[in-house]
Parts: sequence; C-alpha cells; structure tokens
Amino acid sequence: MSLVRRVSLGAAQLTLSNVIVRLLALVTMPVLTRLLDPSAYGTAAIATTLISLISVLALAGADVSYIRAYHAGKPPSGQPVEALTWRYAIVASILAAILSMACWRFISGALSLPRYAGPLVAAGVIASVSMAMALARARLHDRHRAMSVAIVASGLGATGIAMAVAYLGPRNELPLILSGVVACLIPVLILGIPPLAGLLKSPGLSFPESKHILGIGMAVIVTSPAYWVMSSSDRWFLDYFKDPATVGIYSISYTVAIAGMTVNSAVLTIWTPEATRLFEARSSSALPELGRISEGMIAVLAWVWLAVAAAGGDTVRLLTAPAFHSGTNVIPYIAAGVFLHGIIHLSNTVYLLEKRVHRTIIWWAGGAAVCFALNLLLVPRIGTMGAALSQLFAFAITALGLSIGARRMLFPHINKMRLALVVATVLAAAFFMVPAWAETPLVSLLLKLPAGLMVTLIIINYFGTTNIINTVLKRGIA
Repeated sequence: MSLVRRVSLGAAQLTLSNVIVRLLALVTMPVLTRLLDPSAYGTAAIATTLISLISVLALAGADVSYIRAYHAGKPPSGQPVEALTWRYAIVASILAAILSMACWRFISGALSLPRYAGPLVAAGVIASVSMAMALARARLHDRHRAMSVAIVASGLGATGIAMAVAYLGPRNELPLILSGVVACLIPVLILGIPPLAGLLKSPGLSFPESKHILGIGMAVIVTSPAYWVMSSSDRWFLDYFKDPATVGIYSISYTVAIAGMTVNSAVLTIWTPEATRLFEARSSSALPELGRISEGMIAVLAWVWLAVAAAGGDTVRLLTAPAFHSGTNVIPYIAAGVFLHGIIHLSNTVYLLEKRVHRTIIWWAGGAAVCFALNLLLVPRIGTMGAALSQLFAFAITALGLSIGARRMLFPHINKMRLALVVATVLAAAFFMVPAWAETPLVSLLLKLPAGLMVTLIIINYFGTTNIINTVLKRGIA
C-alpha cells in the first residue's frame, strides 16, 4: 500500500474515532453545563493544564526519540530503543508524580486548587506519560484499529465517569478532573505496554548510544513547555486576572474551537512514523511524495478551520447553559491557532527527519515568549479575547519560523498557487459564515450548511474534478 493511501486511510479511521469522542462531549454538554457552574469548569481546566505541564516535562521527548529511532536504518534501533525510552518515561513520570505530591500544599495554594486534587494530579501525570508512550508504540506497529478503539473507549469512559459523578457526587470540579485522568488511563489498558521482561532487562546500549537516542527528542524539554505556554497558559492568566468562572466560560468555547484537533491529531499520528519510514528508505520519490501529502493536509486544515469557525458559536449557544454563551466570540481565533498548530507540526516533521529538532527551539521559545507577554498585556484589558489573540499570534510566529526552516525539503513539491486559492476561498467564505445567520442557533446552522457544502466542492475542484473520490483518497482530503 502506498504512503498516501496508508496516511489517508489511517487518518480517516482515527478522525472518525476522534469525531465520535467529540460528539459524546457535545451530547453531554447540555447536561453537564447545567449541573456544573463555570467555576467548576475553570478549576478543572487549571488542574488538567497542570497535569499536562508536569507530563511534558517528565516525558522530555522520550516518545519522539522512540518514534524516530525505532525504525532507524542503522543500529541502535528496534527493541533496545523501545526498552530505553519506556524505562526512562516510566521512571520519570513516577518521580514527577512523587514530587508534585510533595509540593502539593504550595501548588494548591498558588493555583487555588482543592487539597484533595493532589493524588488525582499525580495519577494523571503517570497516566498521561504512559498514554503518550502507548500511543507511540501503537503508531510504530501500525495498530490503527486498536488506537481507534482506545480513543472511543477513552471518550466513553471519561464521559460516563463525568456524568455519574456529577449526578451522584459533589457538583464541583471533581467529575471533570476525574474524567480527565480516566481518559488517559483507558488507552494504556487497551493498547498495553511492552513485555515487562523486556523492560526489566537492560537494553544493552552504551552510554553514548543512550544519550544519542534520548537526545533526538531532548529538544522537547524546551518545545513542549513552550507549546504548553502557547496552548494552555491562557487559562492561568484568566484565573489570575479574572476568576474561575471566566476560565470556565472560556474553556467551554475552547473545547468547541479545538474540534479541528481531531483531524490534526489523526493525520499527524499516522504521518510522522510513515514519513520516517519513507525518508529512511532514501528513494528518489520520497520528497515529492511528502510534499504532495503536505499540500493536501494544509488544504484540509484550512477547510476544517472554516467549518469550526462558522459553526462553533452556534454550537455553543445551542448546547450549553446561557451562562457559557458569552465566550463564543473567541472561537474563530482559537480555531485559527489549531490550523497553525497543524502547519507547525508538518514543518516540525522535517526537522525530526533530519535529526535537527534542536533548531526548532528558538522558534518555540520565541512563540512562548510572545504568548506570555501578550497574555500579560491583553488579558487584564480584554479578558478572554486577549487570551485567544495571544495564542493566535504565538502560533503564527512559530509556524512562520519553522516553515521557513523546512521550506527546502517540502516547498518545491507543493503547488503554491493551488494552496493560495484554497486559503483565499476559505477566508472569503469565513467573512460571511462566522456571524450567526439567525437568532435561533439551530436555524443558523441549517442555513449555513448549503454554503459550507458549496465551499467544500469549490476546494475539491482545485484538486481536480475528473475523479474526486480518487483525489480524496490520494491527497488525504478525507
């Protein structure tokens, strides 16, 4: 099976699973937003972003090293790489969990988190790191169906826990924090970990070899916290300058706005290991093929941004309690950040293939610095809109810098005029489709649907009208 077909079919399978999980969240949103107030959502958002921060620091790019080195053409590769990276990740996550518990009195006081949440945060760190490694292992072994099952099961489990605890337990942040931990744990239980015998046995690598492997992803020690600053720190600024209720309102709109991550994560999950295999083969068609697929991915990401920006505000107004409606104006800007996130990771793949991930640090650090400064400047003045704009500008700077660095590998094989037409069409359509078309959200969505279908057909037309289905499969537009 060709690379384009593997990427397209694998991404379609994972996208469907992610869409199902998103739909579960949307279906339960009318219930949960009436059982739990914005403050509960705000406190839960701070706790979950804290788990994310500690996890990326503990993981330190071990999953990236695992993916890049496992299929390397020359040793060390294979099982020794797996044993090394897994051992590192497990030990680091346990140590990080212990440290967070030891410091919880200070952390909870500084972030206004409940004292009882300490063990949940610690468990969430271990589960989150383990999930990242389990997903990396499944990606390397092409277990796309198992990953899809794990994603859906994770969504079902998290939703069930949140609903049950919200109904039967306290009406505070506990249901949301607990569901987040469960969502990380279930994929590990389904996908599994390497055999314990292999993990307990020494990988047999010398210190220089171990250092080289772990060093491939070590730049993530900077880039992952930078990504966290750009994608999650806005809620901390809102909590500091405003209040937990504002964070909760923002978090609901944020959840809808990042719906495009279903496509991002699905495509990039398949893309990175497949691109590594193709690049390691050193065939003459490798770069043209990678460029053509990248072009299709960018077009998909642009179309997804339009869909989310146009439907997001109406969706929040339709599904949530009135207390959450004031945050809908940020959705187009956050969704644009998701589009740029996809561009960033397409470019980042080039650096990973060439084993020069360390050169991305300056752009990630620059984006994080801009995000921090803008949040500090804008959030006290314009609240949630300031948070959304800070994130957007930070992603834009990072995407621009990384794209310039990756241009020599992929840009010569991308039809720039066709992409320009796609972007121009999407922006023109967004000008008309983002505002509500009717007072009633459902009516507005139904009125926008024909226009959205027309824009979709126009974009597909740019990639050829003689065989649309074939184009969809080969270019990853599905």
